[in-house]
Amino acid sequence: MLALTAHGFGHATQATPVVNRLRASYPALRLLVLTDIPRAWLDAWIDGDYELLPLATDPGMRMQDPLHVDIEATIQAYRDFSRAESRLLDELESLIRAYDVGLVLADVPWLPLVAARRQQRHAVALCSLNWADILEPLAPPCSGVEPILAGIRDAYRNADLFIRPAPCMPMHWLDNGRAIGHISRTGKAATARVRHALNLPDGHRLALLQFGGEPGDTTVRLPQVDGVSWLVAGRGNVGGHGVPANSLLETLGMRFVDLVASVDVMLTKPGYS
Repeated sequence: MLALTAHGFGHATQATPVVNRLRASYPALRLLVLTDIPRAWLDAWIDGDYELLPLATDPGMRMQDPLHVDIEATIQAYRDFSRAESRLLDELESLIRAYDVGLVLADVPWLPLVAARRQQRHAVALCSLNWADILEPLAPPCSGVEPILAGIRDAYRNADLFIRPAPCMPMHWLDNGRAIGHISRTGKAATARVRHALNLPDGHRLALLQFGGEPGDTTVRLPQVDGVSWLVAGRGNVGGHGVPANSLLETLGMRFVDLVASVDVMLTKPGYS
């Protein structure tokens, strides 16, 4: 069972290469995916067949736009989620029994890990961050989220393993943490095709700005440098000073990872994958 946070697509892009490699080593492995990420998007990342159960297993974060957290809404979302926790935990345990799940891999919702341990199944967390360390500095004093934070940390600590791909948060409180290197897919560079599609001369530099997959509109003023053209991915706004990456990908029939391999520099939020 693969449980994915649907806070943008970063958690899925981080976990699916690991699952694909695991399934290549064990071809008979059955895969059940729990997430509210759309199947059409997952199909581009997961190799082979899988069963999808559209189920949100954590609140993620509430965003005002791709770059700004809605702190009040996020804290309320965690309070609401905590009140529904018992029902969701029962549902997760029932699914684990019904599908005879042997391993739960979470990136990085904590309740599927709790359900796995209760059912005496293997539980592994995989992420460059964790929700407790993300939420704690956002919560104002007397917000009442301390018991929620304690529960999240206990769930992560009690997993068999918490795999921390670089670059990652420190997470010194995790006795079961294991730091590893980067997780990524390898793109195929097609720089000449991109330049040709944009009518740019050879030697012209390409810069890619990636806002991420969260909704909302953020305006950014990009530096205008001679000999450099900007491509813009995600849902941000650069005031007409950049070429939308999605339309270019559709025109060329390219994958996003191939576009990353084709540019000279990429500017993005701190994160994963």
